[in-house]
Amino acid sequence: MIKYLIFDLDNTIYPSTALINQNIPQRMISFVAKFLDISFQDAKLLRSQRLPHYGSTLEWLSTEHNLTNYNDFLSFVHPEEEINELPQISGLRELLTSVNLPKAILTNGPKFHAERVLNFYNISDCFTNIYGIVENNLKGKPHPESYLNLLQKEKFVLEETLFFDDHPKYVSGFMNVGGFSILVDRNLEFQNYNFPKGKIKTIQSIFEIPNLLKKL
Repeated sequence: MIKYLIFDLDNTIYPSTALINQNIPQRMISFVAKFLDISFQDAKLLRSQRLPHYGSTLEWLSTEHNLTNYNDFLSFVHPEEEINELPQISGLRELLTSVNLPKAILTNGPKFHAERVLNFYNISDCFTNIYGIVENNLKGKPHPESYLNLLQKEKFVLEETLFFDDHPKYVSGFMNVGGFSILVDRNLEFQNYNFPKGKIKTIQSIFEIPNLLKKL
C-alpha cells in the first residue's frame, strides 16, 4: 500500500513545456563555457558527452574540473527572475491537497530554487520538506544516498513510497534501491527505455495521480 510520495521538481511539478525548462540548460551551458573558457557550442557538446556519467552538471564540473564554489553555479543557473519563466497551472494546489499522503521534494537543483517554485504556485505547505543538491552533498539522483537520505529523515518506508520523476535515469535510481517509481513523460518519448525492472507505469501529468493511486 502506498503511504508516502516523493516528487521531483522541474518538469514534474510543472510541465516540460515551460519556458524555464528551456532556459535552465541554456544557463548551465553558458556557465560551462565561461568556467572552462570555451565557446557555447563546445560547452554544449562537452556537457552532452559527460553528463550521462553523472547525476548533474554540477557533479560533473566538481569532479572533473575542480569547481569548488558551487554557489556561483547555482545562482547563475537559477537567478531570481527565473520565476517569470514559470507557467500558471490551474488546479495544482487543489490536486496536491486532494492527495492526502505525506509528500516531499527531491531535486538535483538547489533548495532555494525549489522554494521559489513552490511559493510561486502556493503549494509549499503541501510538502513535508525539500531535499536539494546541497542537502545531498552535491551528489543527487541517481546516487542511492540521495533517495535513502530523504527516506531516513522523513521516516518514509521504502516499500510504501512512490517516486515521481520525468527523467528515466532518476526513476531507475529509485528502482535500484528497491522503490516504486512512476515516470512523468509528457510526450511519451521514453516508452522504449530499458528500466532495471522492465516496463513501468507512465503518466503524462501529475494530474493523473489520483486515478493512478486508485489502481495501485
